[in-house]
Amino acid sequence: MVSTPFESLLGQDQAITLLERAIECNRIAPAYLFVGPEGVGRTLAAKAFLSLLIQSQGKAPQKRTNPDNHPDILWVEPTYLKSGKLIPV
Repeated sequence: MVSTPFESLLGQDQAITLLERAIECNRIAPAYLFVGPEGVGRTLAAKAFLSLLIQSQGKAPQKRTNPDNHPDILWVEPTYLKSGKLIPV
Protein backbone atom coordinates (compact mmCIF):
# COMPACT_ATOMS: atom_id res chain seq x y z
CA MET A 1 0.00 0.00 0.00
CA VAL A 2 1.32 3.44 -0.96
CA SER A 3 1.57 5.97 1.85
CA THR A 4 -0.15 9.30 1.22
CA PRO A 5 -0.23 12.48 3.29
CA PHE A 6 -3.98 11.93 3.75
CA GLU A 7 -3.75 8.50 5.42
CA SER A 8 -4.23 9.89 8.95
CA LEU A 9 -7.35 11.86 7.92
CA LEU A 10 -10.41 9.75 8.70
CA GLY A 11 -13.96 10.11 7.43
CA GLN A 12 -13.23 12.71 4.76
CA ASP A 13 -13.16 10.51 1.65
CA GLN A 14 -15.03 12.98 -0.57
CA ALA A 15 -12.73 15.87 0.36
CA ILE A 16 -9.62 13.73 -0.11
CA THR A 17 -10.80 12.58 -3.54
CA LEU A 18 -11.55 16.16 -4.60
CA LEU A 19 -8.12 17.42 -3.49
CA GLU A 20 -6.21 14.51 -5.02
CA ARG A 21 -8.08 14.85 -8.32
CA ALA A 22 -7.32 18.58 -8.44
CA ILE A 23 -3.60 17.76 -8.31
CA GLU A 24 -3.86 14.82 -10.75
CA CYS A 25 -5.73 16.95 -13.30
CA ASN A 26 -3.51 19.98 -12.69
CA ARG A 27 -6.62 22.05 -11.91
CA ILE A 28 -5.57 23.78 -8.70
CA ALA A 29 -7.87 26.57 -7.54
CA PRO A 30 -6.29 29.89 -6.50
CA ALA A 31 -7.55 29.39 -2.93
CA TYR A 32 -9.06 26.70 -0.73
CA LEU A 33 -11.04 27.25 2.45
CA PHE A 34 -11.03 24.41 4.97
CA VAL A 35 -14.03 24.85 7.28
CA GLY A 36 -15.99 22.77 9.76
CA PRO A 37 -16.33 22.16 13.46
CA GLU A 38 -13.30 21.65 15.64
CA GLY A 39 -11.83 18.17 15.43
CA VAL A 40 -12.84 17.23 11.88
CA GLY A 41 -9.29 17.57 10.54
CA ARG A 42 -9.25 20.97 8.81
CA THR A 43 -5.59 21.68 9.58
CA LEU A 44 -4.58 18.08 8.94
CA ALA A 45 -6.34 18.13 5.54
CA ALA A 46 -4.84 21.47 4.56
CA LYS A 47 -1.30 20.41 5.49
CA ALA A 48 -1.69 17.05 3.74
CA PHE A 49 -2.95 18.80 0.59
CA LEU A 50 -0.08 21.28 0.65
CA SER A 51 2.45 18.51 1.19
CA LEU A 52 1.06 16.55 -1.76
CA LEU A 53 0.96 19.68 -3.89
CA ILE A 54 4.57 20.56 -3.10
CA GLN A 55 5.70 16.97 -3.79
CA SER A 56 3.85 16.93 -7.11
CA GLN A 57 5.86 19.90 -8.33
CA GLY A 58 9.09 17.97 -7.82
CA LYS A 59 11.22 21.12 -7.89
CA ALA A 60 11.51 21.92 -4.19
CA PRO A 61 14.55 20.83 -2.20
CA GLN A 62 13.75 18.06 0.30
CA LYS A 63 13.77 20.42 3.30
CA ARG A 64 11.13 22.60 1.60
CA THR A 65 8.48 19.90 1.20
CA ASN A 66 7.14 20.50 4.71
CA PRO A 67 4.18 22.95 4.54
CA ASP A 68 5.30 24.42 7.89
CA ASN A 69 8.59 25.50 6.33
CA HIS A 70 7.77 26.68 2.83
CA PRO A 71 8.31 30.25 1.59
CA ASP A 72 5.11 30.32 -0.50
CA ILE A 73 2.74 29.30 2.31
CA LEU A 74 1.14 31.79 4.67
CA TRP A 75 -0.94 30.48 7.58
CA VAL A 76 -3.74 32.84 8.61
CA GLU A 77 -5.29 32.31 12.02
CA PRO A 78 -7.65 34.52 14.01
CA THR A 79 -6.36 36.64 16.87
CA TYR A 80 -8.19 38.89 19.25
CA LEU A 81 -7.25 42.24 20.71
CA LYS A 82 -7.95 42.69 24.42
CA SER A 83 -6.64 45.67 26.37
CA GLY A 84 -4.16 46.40 23.59
CA LYS A 85 -2.67 42.88 23.61
CA LEU A 86 -3.01 40.28 20.84
CA ILE A 87 -4.42 37.00 22.06
CA PRO A 88 -4.25 33.95 19.75
CA VAL A 89 -7.02 31.37 19.76
